[in-house]
Amino acid sequence: MPTQSNEVVTQNYIRAFTQRGGPAPSNLVRFAGADEQYLMMGDISRPDRGGVTAINVNDPRRRGLYKRVGATYDAPDIPNATVTFKQKFGGVPWYQLRLDCPISIYESIGLCKDPADPLNGWETLLIASQGIASDKSYKGRTPFDSSDESTADVSFSWMGDVYSVGQLTLGELAAVDVTTEVVDIVYGGFQACSDCGAANDGTRWIYALQQTAGGSSAVNAKVLYSTDGGATWTASALTGLGVGVLTNAIEIVGQYLLVLAKSENAYYVAPINQLTGAPGSWTKVSAGFVASKTPNDVYVESPSRVYFAADGGYIYLATDILSGVTVQSSGNATVQNLLRIRGVGATLYAVGAAGASLKSTNRGQTWAATTGTQGSASVQALAVVSPLIVWTGDSAGVVRVTENGGETWSLVTLPGANISEIQDVVFPTADVGYIAA
Repeated sequence: MPTQSNEVVTQNYIRAFTQRGGPAPSNLVRFAGADEQYLMMGDISRPDRGGVTAINVNDPRRRGLYKRVGATYDAPDIPNATVTFKQKFGGVPWYQLRLDCPISIYESIGLCKDPADPLNGWETLLIASQGIASDKSYKGRTPFDSSDESTADVSFSWMGDVYSVGQLTLGELAAVDVTTEVVDIVYGGFQACSDCGAANDGTRWIYALQQTAGGSSAVNAKVLYSTDGGATWTASALTGLGVGVLTNAIEIVGQYLLVLAKSENAYYVAPINQLTGAPGSWTKVSAGFVASKTPNDVYVESPSRVYFAADGGYIYLATDILSGVTVQSSGNATVQNLLRIRGVGATLYAVGAAGASLKSTNRGQTWAATTGTQGSASVQALAVVSPLIVWTGDSAGVVRVTENGGETWSLVTLPGANISEIQDVVFPTADVGYIAA
């Protein structure tokens, strides 16, 4: 048999998984054709934008002609596709029931890996997220003299979008430039075309926070940044930062770069040049921080709402990062040191030492401990997927998840052995998450 070159993807290398109810940890992922009905994903429509209409005016130089001075862009339609199911014998298939809840479908694409493995058996994964069914068509029903297969076409609108992910390939960057531990990193800038400065696909600007070597070392904390996707790096010294001062977080707040300096009970901000990505001069801001209640983490909801988790159960809010912070919670819900703070919409979570776990449903106006507890280790990783679905990781290597807003927490078993601690948990989408251990 001749060897296939396999340079392009063909349908016979695509398999599908379903997750009824959408992306939630307790919703089973089923392999189509094995523990799920056979199915085929039809053509997917995913418009980047809606209709484009020219804005014209009379040409001031030529009679009878027009000059285009702009365009209007309509909002894109929701991605959609029709999924065809083949009914197996034995019971009523689920897709024939009323489908009020969403479903996610994961198309696994690969060559040699086990197609039945939803985590490791693919090279790329196309995700059709949170599909809402709108119409069904049953085909191949009662015949006169044929035995055609019986199928059902179900039309879905993918409310969580349709997108692809690939496997992570890790490699070292800035090996010469980095001389001490990098404690945090953030990408800056949105996707931009060349009509607004240098083209940026959203991954060109990278800002890494390098920790001090400690003590009286001449190696002070600084920001290493790249504006070309990591090919080259430049150091930005934190002007005014004391020798040996510990820094612990870096974030982007609007057009500013922010670095937390725990040892100084303050943060430093620098404007980001929106054409080049380079940070400007640094300014220290300490107004509003309470002595000994030093900040450990920062969560940016928007440039006008920036939250800080701090020692002693304190939580601060900055509505103007150049002017300092105000106290939102003065240790009323816990006196433990809070190490992480994240949120979505009006719902915020903060976690920390001795299993501390707090929640606010009104943008931090009031805080209370979650009903469910998280053990006694320091909870130092936090990802808020939705107001109800939250992931955490602690200093003992334990990962937990809640699907009911912290009423109860479930343990999550990770592959691998001897995981000593969880460093971070990140969910860029509801379907895809990463855990650093």
